[in-house]
Amino acid sequence: MVEVAAGTTLSIDLGPSAAPTGSNELWIVLGAVGGVLVLGAIVGGIVAATYDPGVEAPIPGQVGPGGVVSALTLSF
Repeated sequence: MVEVAAGTTLSIDLGPSAAPTGSNELWIVLGAVGGVLVLGAIVGGIVAATYDPGVEAPIPGQVGPGGVVSALTLSF
């Protein structure tokens, strides 16, 4: 409720106004989250397509039973 006292003037501007601040923030956040999810899916797909549980990373040196390094030589 608005009360206007006698002898005063009330002005209301009904012209076009600027977009509310932060109106695009939701779309920016959703776009960023969507981008991260898409990149994660791509990386996950590549890892799943190339993963071979039968292949172990090569370890330079002598590997004993159970894949434990028993001797390792470093040269400088």
